Amino acid sequence: MIPETACTCDSVDARIERELMEMRNMITETACTCGCTGCSEGNCCDHKAWASGFDDYQRGAAMTARGDIYLDPEQGRVAIAAMGLAGESGELIDHLKKWIGHGHAVDRDYITKELGDILWYVAEIASVARIDLSEVAVQNEKKLRLRYPKGFSVDRSVNRSEHEKDSQG
Repeated sequence: MIPETACTCDSVDARIERELMEMRNMITETACTCGCTGCSEGNCCDHKAWASGFDDYQRGAAMTARGDIYLDPEQGRVAIAAMGLAGESGELIDHLKKWIGHGHAVDRDYITKELGDILWYVAEIASVARIDLSEVAVQNEKKLRLRYPKGFSVDRSVNRSEHEKDSQG
């Protein structure tokens, strides 16, 4: 049954048209079933009113964004590398999610390739920042040895001081 909406069509023809629209929507899996003439054109009165708040939000958000950003070549390299790092990490996470949560087989070759892509983007960011990967590894090892001198401990992880969290990352 079609729910009542803001449409004021009461004639038998309008009800038949709404039922036909509902059948079309079921076939095309379109969420809108109010039957107004705008539905088939993507301009449904109910949906447009509900979503219009997003347009106001979008305009307000644009006012808070910096519009004069021009990247020098190093910043461009870092920006692309950061986006690549996020993308490749997402691909790896999706594979691990399917393995852990959906029962898929783990694909060691795929994981190796994705880790390689991630490592490439990490190396690119380090290169632009003029940091050797060996320095990254040494500092990370120091941080972890300070945090967990006897190996990982749930208690030490949970009960870290705010100073440790800020200074050690």
